[in-house]
Amino acid sequence: MLLNIEGLDGAGKDSAINNVIIPRLEAAGLPVDKVSGTGGTPMSMAIREINISHWNNEPVSGDTELLLMYASRIQTFTARLLPFLKENPNGIIIMNRSWWSSYAYQVVGHGASRALFEQHVEHLERLIPTTRNLFMTVSPEVGLQRAEKRAALDRLESEGPVFWEKTRRAYDEMITRHQDTTTVIDANGTFDDVNKQLEPWVDNIIKLARARNF
Repeated sequence: MLLNIEGLDGAGKDSAINNVIIPRLEAAGLPVDKVSGTGGTPMSMAIREINISHWNNEPVSGDTELLLMYASRIQTFTARLLPFLKENPNGIIIMNRSWWSSYAYQVVGHGASRALFEQHVEHLERLIPTTRNLFMTVSPEVGLQRAEKRAALDRLESEGPVFWEKTRRAYDEMITRHQDTTTVIDANGTFDDVNKQLEPWVDNIIKLARARNF
């Protein structure tokens, strides 16, 4: 089972995963592996770092970004996730961002090839199909304020408001496209507010896992 956790920067995905989703799943006795969609192994993380670096303001094309993200994800899938599922057939993978983000950031945000993107998605979904998506919605303004407090912004996080509005609309497209498997929660509020929305979602995942209905 693969759970995809999505949202703009600063939505609180890591906090939700580490403080609510993983503890609740593990308390139910389920094997869990948490990864970043583009950084689950040393090699995939190195590829990701190449992509988000500033490069002395050298222009980076959307296609270059997309191919680097694809390479990073494939390395994560083949070197970490597939072996995990082989060892734990009923295991749950929690992915902090997947190809949804490539659609939002690279295709819509930076004009990468849609044909390349669709090939990317087809390959990844053939390897490990996505079971459920959780989208944590947050306004670009709130998200960037939180991201700035967390650390220095990387190349992608440093984009302006026009880019962030594009990515927000792109995520809306993904939500509509995958509405049957997607839950949206409001992440603009406090941690407690978000927790109250997360807990029923996680409980439903536990029921699915126990019933092996995926």
